[in-house]
Amino acid sequence: MWACPFGAITVREGLAVKCDLCDGDPECSKVCTPGAIKFERLKPFDLERRMRSLERRVKALTTIL
Repeated sequence: MWACPFGAITVREGLAVKCDLCDGDPECSKVCTPGAIKFERLKPFDLERRMRSLERRVKALTTIL
């Protein structure tokens, strides 16, 4: 990806991916000079809200298709 000059982010099958071996303490986001990588823990409430939103989208897509 152009945002990461060190190749920490790659594209596989149309999706941007990065390693996930940090166990929640990513050094890559700490040292990313351009600030392209950001790490933030989701609060349980935010996670639940996102899951509900995702479920609604999936339901809408399955109805359309």
